[in-house]
Amino acid sequence: MYHLIYLFALLGYTQAFESYKVFDTLSKIPSGWEQTSSVVDPSTLIELQIYIVEQNELLFEETLIGSSTPGSPSYGQYMEQSDIEAMVRPLESDFATVESWLQSNGLSTNEGFETDEESITFTVTIAQAESLLQTNYQIFQYNGTEELLFGLSLTVFPLIYTPLST
Repeated sequence: MYHLIYLFALLGYTQAFESYKVFDTLSKIPSGWEQTSSVVDPSTLIELQIYIVEQNELLFEETLIGSSTPGSPSYGQYMEQSDIEAMVRPLESDFATVESWLQSNGLSTNEGFETDEESITFTVTIAQAESLLQTNYQIFQYNGTEELLFGLSLTVFPLIYTPLST
């Protein structure tokens, strides 16, 4: 069985999709790994997961420090888990933007898509993933094992807008 070793992460976007940017390249294969194939069967199914950036990171940090600092007016006023989740939960508009980008690339978000509070998970073929991410998947194997893993030597993200942080 193949396993995906790369998680696709989007950093929260608010404008229409325009182009792609190279985010990272693999200058050499990590020690112990070898590339067994530079071509993956395009009909192979893989699962991709897109994480949407959490909101209010600075407010959360300030609230946490305040509730933990003696002398602070909010000292000892700890938050419930549900309050924390509500504070940092990604915006629905960011989910909608990502779903719109997926649809503009020919993917139907009606079937086979799972959304939780921070991500969208879906299954696509290698061909669809390569088209979506403008990159190529390869097969890697760790020395001494029989398990094969998919990986990317070039990581590319769509530029929907400038990431909140780099």
